[in-house]
Amino acid sequence: LNEKNTPELERIGLSFVGLLNTEDITAAGHSFGGASVLTTVARYPQRFTSCVALDPAVDWMPDDERQLLLSKDRFQHSHLQYNGGTGGFSQGGAPLHQNEKSSALHNLDLMFLYSHEWVLKKWGASQFVLDTYKRGKLGCLNGASECTYVFNSKHSEFSDSCMKTPLWLARAIGLTGNRNPHETSDEIASRTLVFIESA
Repeated sequence: LNEKNTPELERIGLSFVGLLNTEDITAAGHSFGGASVLTTVARYPQRFTSCVALDPAVDWMPDDERQLLLSKDRFQHSHLQYNGGTGGFSQGGAPLHQNEKSSALHNLDLMFLYSHEWVLKKWGASQFVLDTYKRGKLGCLNGASECTYVFNSKHSEFSDSCMKTPLWLARAIGLTGNRNPHETSDEIASRTLVFIESA
């Protein structure tokens, strides 16, 4: 995109040629997209400067990358121990790669922003990621990494589905909580932008 345009963009008169800073790339995703960007960044850390995971489905990450994110050494002096989440880790097969890549993910600035719903239910390994953050074991040392949650929010409020659904209906079926999803979206966007600018 930085070197040549695509036919799809040319048709709508949009071009990114020469406009992108390829030395400063942040990967971002929500839910399974959050698991996907964490997996990608763990596999190719040299291509990114930071990663934003919004309510990431950590249990859906491949074993290797989950172990890199929540390795045993990250839980030294913690009352928690991560044993692979709901699916556990694969037994047998090739050993997981614990080589020079083992800390590469944590050499980047990482932002985990959870919904209040997922923190209360302890989904997305939220209690483990929050614990590593509180003990200074998340992301690069003295970096901009953070882990927090959006008060009174639900998982679905991190996507645009709540904003497309009439508020009275979204609340009636439990798609959104007490907050206006537009307000929640603004908070998620502003907190994400503050992180990206500081990373």
